[in-house]
Amino acid sequence: MRKLEVEIIQHENVVVGKILYQHESITSREAREEVIIADDVYSIKSYINPGIDYTELYICGQKSDKDNDVFAYRFDTIREATEWCKGIRKLIDELNTKDKTSQIETKVW
Repeated sequence: MRKLEVEIIQHENVVVGKILYQHESITSREAREEVIIADDVYSIKSYINPGIDYTELYICGQKSDKDNDVFAYRFDTIREATEWCKGIRKLIDELNTKDKTSQIETKVW
């Protein structure tokens, strides 16, 4: 089962995004930041509303009226923007793949 789908567009050193789909199980409506998935550099978090920070992607959270907003971030360099896109895409793929793997293992048992 897919948990997260995000449209990410990079134009030079600017990254623009929009949450296309987010499963309720990874949505925190609490007044605290919740890490959904992370590696050594990047993380995906649910907090207040969707957005981008230097090493983070914030997905839908506490303010549901902001869930459909487009968000953007201007990195210092094109390389930083490119690395962020690669890192976040990897985490999204891992989040969605991890769930599929769990379902397969459950069916085998």
